[in-house]
Amino acid sequence: MKARSIRRISIAVLCVLLLLGLGGFWYLSATGHRINEQTYKTIQIGMTRAEVEAIFRVPAGSYDNAALLEAPSSKVHPQEWTKSLWTGRRGGCVIWFDNDGKVAEKQFDGIVFFASEPTFLDKIRDWLRL
Repeated sequence: MKARSIRRISIAVLCVLLLLGLGGFWYLSATGHRINEQTYKTIQIGMTRAEVEAIFRVPAGSYDNAALLEAPSSKVHPQEWTKSLWTGRRGGCVIWFDNDGKVAEKQFDGIVFFASEPTFLDKIRDWLRL
């Protein structure tokens, strides 16, 4: 009888630890956005802003306290085009939309600067490559 109750308690403890481990992994991996070079490569000329936002999972903006330092460009873009930036801890994307609201040009830069020191959680995510 005692052996069965010890076995049940062991299984229950193991299940709780497994759930905590899965929950911890989910929490660490949930950055909310997918701003990185891999997702950038899936963006194609002619896509709409909504399609780009669906790929990155967020609207244009700066995430993870990251900032992109844009190099000066000699390219001149038509005035009707609008520039949008997506910046995260794994890089920054500059996307130009034409007057129809479709991707006309795109650029990725893996060098970003942080407005503040990355948090302990950010460091763990980077270490785990999440």
